Amino acid sequence: MASKSGQGGADHAEREFAVGEVLYEAGDAPSGAYFIRSGELDLLSPGPADLLRLTDRLGPGSCAGGVDVLTGRTRVVQARAASELRAVEVAAETFRTMCSERPGIALRILEQEAQRSDDLERRLGAIGADDLVRPIVFALLARAEAAERGVRVVTTLRELSAQSGLSLRETHRGLQQLFEAKQVRLHDDALWIPEPDTLRGQLDGTPLGDAIAP
Repeated sequence: MASKSGQGGADHAEREFAVGEVLYEAGDAPSGAYFIRSGELDLLSPGPADLLRLTDRLGPGSCAGGVDVLTGRTRVVQARAASELRAVEVAAETFRTMCSERPGIALRILEQEAQRSDDLERRLGAIGADDLVRPIVFALLARAEAAERGVRVVTTLRELSAQSGLSLRETHRGLQQLFEAKQVRLHDDALWIPEPDTLRGQLDGTPLGDAIAP
């Protein structure tokens, strides 16, 4: 159980969290922000088959959940203590007042959020296109149905994500690569694969770039 240290008032309090303890869940209303004093905090996003994927780890000096409070959006990640954690929890209204009276606080938090987004983009960019495409191709061919020309796949992005073992963002990126290579097309709310044998070549290691039509 998290415990208050006795410091602070009703609008803020220093709290201690045990390893693995959840500060908030994805989908929760933004009731407050957490300023980390010591320890580390994991941010985890929902992934395939309801599994959580680590998207970032925060340390002392970082703020968790502040952008949610400022924007009013529901939590998009789960925040979970990666170690023994001490953090100051500031109630949402108090936090908004702080940011209004001291704009530098809001600016610093937004800068941290932007840096985390940039780091995530760089990690995704470091993944080769073929590393994303191959598991998607395998998932598509496993669900393919014979059609008048080529094959047809009825699925959703979430189903494709779960079957390929990729995040929704990675699945979208890999599928976009297949669209650009004209190996997969969208028709009548289904995915159409005009040349399944060519697509199957991705499983044999054929570089995606070799298949892009002029």
